[in-house]
Amino acid sequence: MKKIFFFVVAMMVLQACKTTKEEDYKRASTGAVNSLYVVVSNDMWNGKVGDKIRSYFAAPVEGLSVEEPMFSIKQIPPSIFADTKYSRNLLIIQKADEDAAGISEDLYAEPQQVAIIKGNSEEKILELLDINAPKMIENFRDHEVLEAQERMITSESKEKALLNEFGITLKLPTTYIITTQKDKFFWIRRQIQKYEGGLLVYEVPFDSVPKGEAVKSKMIADSLPTPVDGQLSDFIVSMRDSIGKAHVPGRNPETMYMITEKGFAPSIKTLTIDGREAVESRGLWEMKNFIMGGPYVNYMIADEANNRYIVIDGFVFAPSIDKRDYMFELEAIVKSIKFKEDADFDLKKYGLDKK
Repeated sequence: MKKIFFFVVAMMVLQACKTTKEEDYKRASTGAVNSLYVVVSNDMWNGKVGDKIRSYFAAPVEGLSVEEPMFSIKQIPPSIFADTKYSRNLLIIQKADEDAAGISEDLYAEPQQVAIIKGNSEEKILELLDINAPKMIENFRDHEVLEAQERMITSESKEKALLNEFGITLKLPTTYIITTQKDKFFWIRRQIQKYEGGLLVYEVPFDSVPKGEAVKSKMIADSLPTPVDGQLSDFIVSMRDSIGKAHVPGRNPETMYMITEKGFAPSIKTLTIDGREAVESRGLWEMKNFIMGGPYVNYMIADEANNRYIVIDGFVFAPSIDKRDYMFELEAIVKSIKFKEDADFDLKKYGLDKK
């Protein structure tokens, strides 16, 4: 059976959902970050199709101690679709004579992502979900990162501080404060009631990694045979623990400092950030000899031009409240990184010139 995944045009949605005529302009989309409206009949939502949708789009977020869904989902029957068609993220499921699956952009509002699955039976719809849901999730998440970055009210002075120290910039919201700035180490914190989040920024030389480890002196991904390489995981844990002991103390710095929780195996995957190979690691941290901890996400970004990895470690302490969106904000900040060697980097914005 031929697997179908292609970009659909607006006509498919118009025919599928019986919507009213569009205006000549696109209005602003609505919806909280990481929210998803699912347009599907009540019968399918309450049956196998709904179970399949939830298994993919409401799957638990990696690296959290308490399960939270990837997306906050709200089901909408097709009869009232017109009332919600301006939502930023839409998933439309419908029985139809033809089988099709795809993603379209900015159909009714901007920015907007609309994923569509049409099948001539529930069995076909289930099959198309299995084939296409992972790609649709990746698309939604990538655009949510961009949306989160667009919503940030950033601080140019903090960007310039990172540029001067590391040759990089990050979109840092004004709510984040650089509380520690030492030689090649920044601790950037956000503190509000019941929540504390932070980013540790530092660098690791390529040749600091012992020979024979999964991480070599060149690109990380080239030497990563599986997504859960034990040597790579051990290296990242050791690196995090040494930084925590040196720079993230507890009430008693001699006996209390941040370490990686050993009872929770970190997840590891490779990806590309700003055109560079990177490794993402997610797990749990704790304060040694003190009841305190939470989730973290660590990124090692290969910077061959400067013979180093830029390491950015985001972590959250928020007992008794949901942490998904706080962790997502940290991810969006990291993925906003720009290196001054980038061809499109505007040094003049920061009062500097290329040498």
